[in-house]
Amino acid sequence: MEIGYRHIDTAQYYHNEAAVGDGLRASGVPRDDIWVTTKVWWERLERDALIVSLKDSHAKLDIGTIDLALVHWPPPG
Repeated sequence: MEIGYRHIDTAQYYHNEAAVGDGLRASGVPRDDIWVTTKVWWERLERDALIVSLKDSHAKLDIGTIDLALVHWPPPG
C-alpha cells in the first residue's frame, strides 16, 4: 500500500484473507481507494456452499464490500 498498490487479489485457497483484511485496515488508505478481489475454490460452487463461502470470505476480510469474487479454478469435468 505504501508504494501505491490499490488492487488487492486474495483467495480462500491462499488462506490469507484475514491477514489481507488486517493489512488493509491498518494501511490507513481509504477503503474506497482500494479494489479487492477474492476467489472461491471450485469445490464450493454449489449454491448453498457458494453462499456460505462468500459470507466466510466477507467475514475474514472484514473490510465491508468485496469488489469482485471470481471462481478460482474451474471444476474438473
